[in-house]
Amino acid sequence: NSELEGMPFLQTVRNEPKLENITGKNKTEEEIREFSKKLFDIKDEIEIDISKSGDGAEIPFYTVFYEDGKRVYMDITEKGGHPITIIVDRPIKEAKLSLNDGYAIAEHYLKQFGYEKLQLLHSQQFDREGVYTFIPIQDDVRIFPDKLTVKVALDNGDIMGLNAKEYLYNNRERKLEKPALSL
Repeated sequence: NSELEGMPFLQTVRNEPKLENITGKNKTEEEIREFSKKLFDIKDEIEIDISKSGDGAEIPFYTVFYEDGKRVYMDITEKGGHPITIIVDRPIKEAKLSLNDGYAIAEHYLKQFGYEKLQLLHSQQFDREGVYTFIPIQDDVRIFPDKLTVKVALDNGDIMGLNAKEYLYNNRERKLEKPALSL
């Protein structure tokens, strides 16, 4: 329908990385190591493997890996030291927390990285994990391309995963036009 072709809600979102959306100074491998120790409460005697992305990476990042009764992987931006993805692999025992308890933990976790003005879009429970998707709000408008997802173990509240890639690629202050359609 030619009447709808120019409507902004039909335009596709392009997920091209925009380094200008990622704030902060470049971090060294040692700064990433110290950040990782604090973030995961890693003891000094635990070996942390850190490698830097290659020249072809969309956004320069470090990959962090360690094992200590669980396997932890994290990709973190070189610029600003923002976690892109976190994956924690460990057995999860019987759930003692509710899905709502997990939501409070996920929200608090995101705030420590400075992710503010977020709204829970949806939550789901998969066996013993809660998965929470958040989106930012700007001028009472939900910004769907900027989503973040957090996984929480419902046995003890450990963070089991984070995916902030879309947020890091897309998040910025937008000029929001007046809606073309009325309610």
